Parts: sequence; C-alpha cells; structure tokens
Amino acid sequence: MKNKIKFATWSFAFVLFTNLYYFYLIDRIEVKLSGIEAKDIALGLAVLWGAFYWIRMIKLPNPRFRFRFWMLLFLAMVLLSSLQSYWLYGQSIFRGIAPQRWVFIWALVYFPLRKCIYHNKIELKDIMRILVVFGVIQLVLFTLQFFLGDGVLLLHVGRGIRNGRTRYYYNPIFLDFLLLLSLDGIVKGDRLRKILYGFLAGWVLFEVMMVQQFRATTCGLIVCLGLFMIIMIQQAKHKLVYCIIGCIALIFLISTPVVQSAVKQVVTNSFDAGMRIRSVGRQVYMQALKQHPVLGGGYPSTYHEQAMQAVTGGNPAVYLVDNGVFALVYLYGGIGLVWIVTLWGKLIQNGNQIRKRSSEAAYFLFPLFCMVVLTNEIHWYWDYGFVFFAIFLCTEEKKMDMLDIKSELIYFNKWMSSAGSRLRKIYEKRNEIQN
Repeated sequence: MKNKIKFATWSFAFVLFTNLYYFYLIDRIEVKLSGIEAKDIALGLAVLWGAFYWIRMIKLPNPRFRFRFWMLLFLAMVLLSSLQSYWLYGQSIFRGIAPQRWVFIWALVYFPLRKCIYHNKIELKDIMRILVVFGVIQLVLFTLQFFLGDGVLLLHVGRGIRNGRTRYYYNPIFLDFLLLLSLDGIVKGDRLRKILYGFLAGWVLFEVMMVQQFRATTCGLIVCLGLFMIIMIQQAKHKLVYCIIGCIALIFLISTPVVQSAVKQVVTNSFDAGMRIRSVGRQVYMQALKQHPVLGGGYPSTYHEQAMQAVTGGNPAVYLVDNGVFALVYLYGGIGLVWIVTLWGKLIQNGNQIRKRSSEAAYFLFPLFCMVVLTNEIHWYWDYGFVFFAIFLCTEEKKMDMLDIKSELIYFNKWMSSAGSRLRKIYEKRNEIQN
C-alpha cells in the first residue's frame, strides 16, 4: 500500500511540474516532441494521470464532491462560450474550445484528484509539502533571474518595464498561497519554524513587489496580512506585542513604491497608460454583456479576426488577462458571474469553518485575497492558475472531511458520556427502590 501511495504522489508531482510550465525552464511552445508542443504534452500527462487513477479507483466509493456543481457548470460554460463565438462570429467551435483546454482539462482532473486524496492515495500532508517545495523552487528561480537580469535569460518568460526596471510576467498564484500558508506556520510552528516561515513570507513579498511588480497582488496580500493580524491578535496571549509588530510591518509595506504608485493613482484619479487601457477594455466588455447578458461575448480565438476585433474593441492594446473579473464576465456572461459569486461564497464559508475549528487562516484568506484583486487580476484562471485552483479545492475538501470526522467523534463521545450518565442514574434509582 505504501508503494502505491508513493507512486501516486510522485507521479502527480511530476505531472504538476510539467503543468506549471516546467517552472519556465523551457520554452513550452517552441520545444516540441514529434511535433507536439511541450505545453500540450503536459496536458496530455494530466489527462492520462486522471484517467488512470479514476479507472483504478472505480470500485471505491465516491467521496462527497462539494464543488461538483461548480466544476460541471464550468465545463458547460466552456462549451457554451465556444458555441456563442460560433453563433456571433462564425468562429469554429473547436477554435473556441482549444484556448480553454487548460481550464477544461483541470476541471476534469479535479474529480480523480479529489478521490485520490479522499482515499489517501495521495495524503494531504504530502500534497501540501509538494505545494511548499514547488513554491520555494519557483522563488529561487524567479529571484535568480531577477538578479541575473536581461543579460542571462535563465527562464522563458514574458518581460516588461515598470518604474524604470524590468518586470517578469510569471503567474504568482502559487506564491500568493505560499505566503498565506507561511502566516499559519509563523503562528503554529516552534521558534525555528517561525523564523523560517517568516523569512519565506518576506521572500514572497519581495518577489511579488520587486520581481513582478504586481500592484493589485501586492495590495491584496497586504490586506490579507492586516486581516490575519486582526484574527491572530484575538487569539494571541501577548496582544500588544503582536499588534505593534503587525502595524510596523504594514506601515513599511504600504510605504513601498509599488503600493504608493497604486494609491496615488486612485487618490488623484491620474491613472497611467496601463490603467487607462483597462478602462477601455471594461467598457467593451460591459457593452457586450449588455447585448448578450446570459452567454456574454463568447471565447475568441487569436486566429479569428472578427472575434478578436470584438473582444479588443479594435484596440490591440486591450487584453483579457488585464481585466480581471470583467474579462470572465465577457467570456461567460451572466452565467459566469453567477458561477463566481456563488463559488466564492462557498469558499469563504468553508474557509471560515476551517479557521474557527482548526485555527488555520490560509483557506479563509485566499478567497478574500482573490476578491480584493478581482477587478484587475484573476491569476487563478489564466495560464496554469486553474491547475492550482483545482488542487486548492481538493485540499480544502480534505480538510473539511477531517473536520467532519472530528465533529462526529466529539458528538459520539458526548453521546456515550450522556448515555453513561443516564444508565448510572437508572442503576442508582433501582438500588434506592430495592432498599
């Protein structure tokens, strides 16, 4: 049994590595095997892994899929958005599905992964270790590329300029969650672990603020730090000490150039070119939603001129990836809006239960973080973001399973104690009658 579990864990770790763009170590589009792009090879491995374990566990009872409704609805949304593009622009249905294959496949992988974790083919502690280790590896690589600069291109990633410095367009979703896990580690760990997790949290902030220079992500993480401080102060013994340390950290972070740039634009209403072009894109998306409130504008293919003309409004500087939830609503319409509102309500509810019953805040803070940044960023959707999102849902469900078992044990113990008391009273009463 141990060998089976170990193989499932390591095989999933390998599939995950490939689906995280191979940590940007290779060009996932230019590198090909028998004409197949490395990106599609990674997706093929995910399909094979999911199919293999679903078939292997076919006789095992299915767990409670708490997010089954949302995953099945999402699969339907992918198909409907492709059909909508066909109806509106004559774009082929295949060309609508093809750019969504990443999210489509991982919405399917959610089911075998959930079952694997539920039946301990992959243990929760192992998958959490994988997330942390992969997050640290990403930190090392991203930071190394930052210090090497443009002279030595170690990683294959897009680049731009902000504040006079090169910025790198990695997907930060793993690192965002790693920071939140680090906060829990700081509180619950021993002295050495507190130091290590504190260093890790600071490293993530450095990467997001200096290497990638994501303003919305930085502000979202700072909001989460503030919320975490409020939550922990209520539970801490030395409230004043934690309050002072937390306030100093927040003041320092708020005073950084990345945050000050974002705050200045909001306060003075003097947005830079990037923010102004986002405004143009949102007007296009809201107009499309007004015309097609149920299905939105459909999913465009870069190979179809009319569909791309519609999604950009004729402005080539408008990108879906820059417009957060507005882009999602354009792609999937009112159905997509209902999907994200109801799902996030469920995530916050579950996360709050986990926080109250296990003192772990990461699963409560993560959906809140996504809500803070959703007007500009939905990194959990783009690139390999949905890979992480599927894993997040599965690990949250496992934690809920563990809490349910704990509650049942507590209830059983209380019932046994109450039954014992009643039997004792009956026995004492019978003795009194006999006497």
